Amino acid sequence: METDYFASTEPTHRRPFDPAVRNVELSFLEMVADVADCDIDDLPRLWPTLGGLLQHSFATPPADATAVTVEFTYFGYRIRLDSDGEAALVELPADAD
Repeated sequence: METDYFASTEPTHRRPFDPAVRNVELSFLEMVADVADCDIDDLPRLWPTLGGLLQHSFATPPADATAVTVEFTYFGYRIRLDSDGEAALVELPADAD
């Protein structure tokens, strides 16, 4: 069973996330590079499924009644993106799966 890091840990980073940008994947990678204090070229590319999911889920933000939240693990962080424009990141412990 996967650990719910957001239930037990305050996010270590909060960032605005503009779900209406033209290239959601690039915007996401820039945000992670900023938080991780690394160059965007040092990050692994998003696998096609996740990149497509982000692009299609956030390219046209849904109405408030159908708000979207996506949560996943990437580059040592548990990440939650909300269609209302908030990103929350929890740095995972070194022994996390």
